[in-house]
Amino acid sequence: MRSELAEKKRMEAIDRIQQKQLETCRRCFHSSRMIKHLMIAMGSFTYLSVPGFQSLVDGHCLISPLSHVPSSLTADENEWEEIKNFAKSLVRMFQDRGEDCVFFEYFAGDKSKAGFPHLTIECVPLPRELGDQAPIYFKVSW
Repeated sequence: MRSELAEKKRMEAIDRIQQKQLETCRRCFHSSRMIKHLMIAMGSFTYLSVPGFQSLVDGHCLISPLSHVPSSLTADENEWEEIKNFAKSLVRMFQDRGEDCVFFEYFAGDKSKAGFPHLTIECVPLPRELGDQAPIYFKVSW
């Protein structure tokens, strides 16, 4: 009986910590810590923004869901479809500029070490010559 009570208290403590972290997530649209002036475009389920840190190159941007989604594997159909639509638009835009681009998801580890991560797909434009070599280094999954 004592172990059941201890386990229940432990789970409640974990829930409180998780809720606090989700309320202060820098990528969740309804979070008090999200910096909304970084947003470029907003869809029904996702948004496009510039990084809140120094960009890797000019044109570096981020695609994130509005709600808290930990990784691309847990994104629902609507979120994933909108992410792909943003990506297609970015590919066309960079092609018009004579550039290529790569997309990658950065995952900072499991929740015990990195809080509760929020899915972010990074888009980094490259010169066309480098973009032709990108499949050697990146796995194409969409």
